Amino acid sequence: MSAVCVEASSSNTKVANNSVKKFEKIVEDEGYVEQQGFNSDATGLFWKKMPSQTSITTEKKKMPGHKPLKDRLTLALSANASGDCKIKPLLVYYYKNPRAFKAHRVNKDMLIVFWRANYKAWVTRHFSDEWVNQVLGPAVKKYLQERNLPLTCLFCFDNVLAQPPGLEDDIINQFKFIRVLDFEGFGPEPEPVLAVEENIEEILSLGNYMGLEVDEDDITELIQEHHEELTTKELKKLHAMQNDEFQAQLSESEDIKEFKFGCNKRDVTTSSTRG
Repeated sequence: MSAVCVEASSSNTKVANNSVKKFEKIVEDEGYVEQQGFNSDATGLFWKKMPSQTSITTEKKKMPGHKPLKDRLTLALSANASGDCKIKPLLVYYYKNPRAFKAHRVNKDMLIVFWRANYKAWVTRHFSDEWVNQVLGPAVKKYLQERNLPLTCLFCFDNVLAQPPGLEDDIINQFKFIRVLDFEGFGPEPEPVLAVEENIEEILSLGNYMGLEVDEDDITELIQEHHEELTTKELKKLHAMQNDEFQAQLSESEDIKEFKFGCNKRDVTTSSTRG
C-alpha cells in the first residue's frame, strides 16, 4: 500500500498530509500488505430524484399538490487496497420492511446488502457496530485465511461510520485482529464554500458529458440535503428508535425461550404420562 487517496476539495490539507505520513509509517512498521488494508466510505443515493428540467418533471410540477420525489438511501461501501475483496455494503433506508419486500416475501438476510433502516436513512453508530461485527469481520477473516495471510487487518473508515469515536472498542473478541484507523483532517473545512462550488461545476460538467439533463439547481439541492446535519431532536429520536428495536429483540428472545421451555415441559409431561 503505497498511497492514500484524499479528497482535497473537502479536507484540511495540512493536517491531511500529516495523516498520510502517519499512515505510511504505520503500514511500514506493521508490515501491512495491500490485501490487509481496507477502506470504507458512505455515500447518499437519491434513487427517485428526477432532474428538474425533464419534460416529465415539468408536467408533474403543474399538477395540484405535487411533491417532488426525494427518496434517499445511504450506502457504506468497503473494499481492500488490492481490490479483490469487496465487502457486502451497508444500506440504510427509511423503511425496515418496504411494501415490495412484504409482497414478495423478501428475506433481507439473502440480499447483497446489509439492510438497516431509520426515518432519516442515516448511518448510526449502532448500524456501524452491527455491520463491522456481522459482515466486515467474518468476510475479512475468511478472505485472509483462504490466502494464508497473517490474521491482521488495517481498517480505515469514513467519519460517517465513526460517530461517536471508539468503533474499535465495540469489535467482538474474534475480530480483534482488525485495527481501526481514523485520521483527523479528512473531514470538511468549517466553511467549504469554494469546495462546494467546485464540486457543482465538476458534477455539472460530468452530467453534460454523459448526456444527462441536469442543472445547477438540481446539484445544489442534492449537495445541501446530503450534508444536512441532524438536529438534537432528530438524534434523540434516532436513539429512541434504536432503543425500541433493542427492547423488541430482547422481548422476542424471551418469547422464544419461553416457547422452547413450554415445549420441553410438555415433552417431559407426555413422557412421564406414557411411563
